[in-house]
Amino acid sequence: MYCRNLLLVLFCGLLFKATNGTTTTHIQRSEYEDNGVYPYKEHSLVKTFDNMQNWETTGETSVKPQFIRLTPDEPHRNGGIWNKLPINFPNWEVQLEFKISGKGRGNLHGNGLAFWYVRNPMARGDVFGSADFFHGLGVFMDTYVTRRYGPDYPYISAMVNNGTFSYDNTRDGKPTELAGCKSNFRSSVYRTAISIRYYHGVLLVRTDVDQRNLWSLCFATRVHLPVGLYIGVTAATGELSDNHDILELKTYRLDYPPPTTRDDTNVIVVLPKNDSFAIIGRPFFSWHNINLYMFIFGLYIMFNISKIYYL
Repeated sequence: MYCRNLLLVLFCGLLFKATNGTTTTHIQRSEYEDNGVYPYKEHSLVKTFDNMQNWETTGETSVKPQFIRLTPDEPHRNGGIWNKLPINFPNWEVQLEFKISGKGRGNLHGNGLAFWYVRNPMARGDVFGSADFFHGLGVFMDTYVTRRYGPDYPYISAMVNNGTFSYDNTRDGKPTELAGCKSNFRSSVYRTAISIRYYHGVLLVRTDVDQRNLWSLCFATRVHLPVGLYIGVTAATGELSDNHDILELKTYRLDYPPPTTRDDTNVIVVLPKNDSFAIIGRPFFSWHNINLYMFIFGLYIMFNISKIYYL
């Protein structure tokens, strides 16, 4: 376990390398264009949004020359925009510029925005405007304070699902959360952005909320995602509301060589999963966990007996 975590840290260090060769927790956001790698037009959205044949909208979404508004600042609204073409390459990055703002002050706003990489697009539901029990990846930009009070909000989290788990809105998805971080992306006076990168089994999420053209790390974790799913962005409001706007979405294919410290033969798998997926949703005192605790306790007893024996 220690070696695996060490390899993950080293691998993420490679991902964090800027174009000038230095390693840092911030990366210039123009790193791809500077090296001649440009976004895939069929999977991207840029102003003035006049080339939308590969995209389809749902709900109250309205397309303007300067932005795509998924929801207005009105209660009980939802909307989304989905790419009609699947992502047919294994390693990719989506850079999303967005703005969430409204009349609400303090904690009186909601609910938030979600990025999706899923098998079944266009399905509307209660998870930030999209369907529950999805198959793939969801990255949630949550602004509505329910159980996480005060300084933990706004909050970014991720969930990987094989279609059998439910996102628990009453607990902000905490039982199935893969990883997350606090991020001050709401009502920023700057252009806010999120980078979602999947590269050889590592999901890397970064943000730029102060328009410094630099990425800051939110989290990095191992997951396994199949090729051929669809990307989309959705948003929803409840009793409280916000404007949820997309300013730009760029999708990149990542083809540079993989690290030599990892076997990539099983990167593309049939079902989405993460390294701790088997225990997601299990109660603390399940039989599986009790057996694990007994095993650890047995090792502790054997260790202490061995110390007494060799004294």
